[in-house]
Formats: sequence, structure tokens, C-alpha cells
Amino acid sequence: MLRSSNKVASTRGMQRACFASRTTISHGSKQLQVPSGGRLYSSTTSTGSARWPVVAAITAVGVGGGLYLLQGHVFAAESQPKPKLVILGSGWGALSVVRELDTSKYDVTIVSPRNYFLFTPLLPSVTVGTLEPKAIIEPIRKYCRRSHADVDYFEAVATDVDPTNKTVSCHVSTPGLDDSARDFTLPYDKLVVAVGAINNTFGGPTGVEAAAELRDFVQSNVHKWFPKLEPHVSITLVELMDHILSTYDAKISTYTTSHFKNTNIDIRTKSRVVAVKPGDVIIQRTDTKETQHIPYGLCIWSTGIGTSPLINKIREKLPQDIQTNRRALLTDQFLRVKGADGIYALGDCATIAQEAMLGKLNDLFKEADLNKDNHLQIEEFRSLIDNQEGQYLGKLLNRVANKSVELDTGFHYKHLGSFCFIGSEHAVAEFAEGLVLEGFGAWWLWRSVYLSKQYSLRNKLYVGVNWLKTWIFGRDITRA
Repeated sequence: MLRSSNKVASTRGMQRACFASRTTISHGSKQLQVPSGGRLYSSTTSTGSARWPVVAAITAVGVGGGLYLLQGHVFAAESQPKPKLVILGSGWGALSVVRELDTSKYDVTIVSPRNYFLFTPLLPSVTVGTLEPKAIIEPIRKYCRRSHADVDYFEAVATDVDPTNKTVSCHVSTPGLDDSARDFTLPYDKLVVAVGAINNTFGGPTGVEAAAELRDFVQSNVHKWFPKLEPHVSITLVELMDHILSTYDAKISTYTTSHFKNTNIDIRTKSRVVAVKPGDVIIQRTDTKETQHIPYGLCIWSTGIGTSPLINKIREKLPQDIQTNRRALLTDQFLRVKGADGIYALGDCATIAQEAMLGKLNDLFKEADLNKDNHLQIEEFRSLIDNQEGQYLGKLLNRVANKSVELDTGFHYKHLGSFCFIGSEHAVAEFAEGLVLEGFGAWWLWRSVYLSKQYSLRNKLYVGVNWLKTWIFGRDITRA
């Protein structure tokens, strides 16, 4: 027990304990006295006092040994190399992986020729000046710096992958570099392939939101600033299917078609683009094979997608009896590329193997490929799928870092709903429960959801301020 001979004094209303000349420590029948100078001496016999150096020495050895072991453990943990994780791409899938990833468990490197993330669902708003391009662009380097640990970024193109030696070959296309400095190789322990797909020109224009944005632009800005040109402006939407928004509920398609007719948007269904010439778009009816010519001053199309050359190179190096899909990397339910060790794939460059349906895959593709151009049309919810896959893979990599764990839950896409802007402050929405929303309320919900989905506060402010500025002052129609 601790017994002090000091007294408690009060100074300016505040009480504090002050040690006097000595403090006595009682332990059984022994008393140790500590003077104000801090030296420790005993009031017992000399035999008792002789024991204290021994006790102090043993204590010092024990504490020192414990600190040594702790230090060895800490240094061993720090010296253990972290697995090298290389992520190819800077789109929805890649960025979602980085957001969910515990970067303290990996040595992370991102490789992409595009040094920014693009919020693709709002691209139609940029084409007519509703939003500035910088409002939907997020710099990759800025995002890497905000991560919990350092993330390296290389602005380069991944040209090849060696699954055997676990290396990625890269090429820098930045002008001004020597040829010898343009090519380099990165080793990896785990590789995430999220390179997306390439544009397949003339895959069939859809562009419902682009047509809606253009109609709003004509009704507001062209009518105000170029009134003599407005009567000469017409908007034509070319759709491959027999109705627009074919992936939505039939009520939504009917409502959108009626709304477009009221706003003088010409819809050409069952048609696909076969050629684009100066001032002339040539389309062909899929039912009658009739060819039609549409004169134009401006042609905008939403393209289909084709396989990236990198995906073809990777697939050629894997067992052909396993990688049976010729258009994407085949993965299991955990997004692991089948036939490869340590490679994951997600987004447009990958597809999850559905074992029960593999035998009918080619037949199903041919049935869905209505225009027989070996490419399928993908609607805007591609980004939602990539985002969910990226979030799942980031959490999965956190679990398997530096250890082997038994995986029990594979990736399952959960459809939360789809939105589509159709102009004049109207939108349509379809939710997982079968709920359909149309009109002004759907438009407000559409804007609210897309604003909340921006990755940074900076972009949220940019998008919100741009919308407010357009509502008050109109669209920016200047051309730099």
C-alpha cells in the first residue's frame, strides 16, 4: 500500500496533492522510504536491502526481454513483403475495387492510359452544355492519394499479360519520351483486369437520353438565340428493336414513345445503321431489309462494344477447353479467371460462368444478336453491374490477403433499379420490386441518385452547381 506523509494544500481555489520530503511504501513488515530526491532506500535490515538489486536486475531482464521480443515481432511484421496487386483500368470496376480495398494489405499499382474516372451516365448532359466535362471527371491520382495507403499509378497501356511468370507488359504513349523508356514490365501476385471493352462503331444508335438532351437544348437555347434556325432542326432516333427502352417495363417504353412524339422526336424502330457518309446516314430495316437515307448535320450514336485486344491475348494463353467464351474472360462466381492463378476480371471484359447454361451459350448469343454483327447492345446499367462487381472484389481481396480462406459467397448482381431521362424535366424509373415511376417525380429522383453516386465531394458540388447555373442562366453554348 502507498502511504504519503504529505498534506493536501489549496492554492487559488484549486486543490492539488504535493509530496513532502519523503514517501513510505509498506510491503508486509518491510518499509521502504523514498526521499524527495527520488532515491529508494529501506528501513529494514541490510539483508533485506541487499535483495533489491537482485529484484531490480531480474525486473530489468524481464522487461528488456519482453521489449526485445515485441521489437522482433514488429520488425518481422514490417519486413514481411506485401502481395503485389496490379489493377488494369480506371473505370467503374477498377475504382470500386480500390474504394473497398484495404490498401495496407497490398502493394497496389493501377495501370491505365486514361488518368481519370468518367461518370458515364451523365455524358449526354455534357454534349449540350448542361454539365461541364470536369463535373463528371475524377482524377485517378487524386483518388489514389486519398486512399488509406499509397497507391501507385502508371499512365500506360497494358499490352500483354504473362500468366505463367505473373508479369504485365505495359507501353507508355506519352509524347516526348525515348523509345527505350516507353515499355516496362510489372510483376504481380494478384491481377485485377477491368479494362472494359472497345467501341464497336455502328453497333446501332439508341441514345434515348442524348435525344432528350438535344430536344431540351433546341427548345430552350436554340429557340432563344437562333430562332430562325429552330424550324430547320429535327431529331431522329434510330433503334434496332421494335420499341425503345426494350430492357425496361413495357409501360415505360410506351410512356417514353408518347413523350417523344409530343416533343417532335422521330423514332425509327427495327432499323440499324449500315453506313455513315458526309451528310447522310444509311439505315436498313431489319424486317423488310429496306434501305433508307436520313440527311444529317450532326450524327451522334451510342456504340456497341467489342472485345479488347488485351483480353484476346490473355485468353489465348489459357486452356481453350476452359476459356470457352470468345468475347470475354470466363470467371467463376468469385470473379477469378478460370484456368489462371491469381487473376481476377470484372466489367465488360469478363463474364461469370453459369455452368448449367454453358452448353447453350452460343445458341443464346445468336438468338440475342438480332442484327448479326457479332456484338450485343448493352444499356446504361452496365456501370451498375461493374460497380457492384468492384465492391465485391475489393472485399474479397481483403479476405484473402496473405492467407488462404475458404470462400463461401460468390458474386450475385442485385438489380436496384434503372433510370432514364427523357427530356422536359421528365424521367422514367423502374425498380427491382416492379415499381414504375414516370414524370417530374422520377426526374427529381434521377438527379438525386446520380448526384449521390458521384465519388467525391468536389464532383457533387460541380454537378449541383452546374444544374443550378443551367436552371438560372441557361446552358453554356460557347465553343472554345
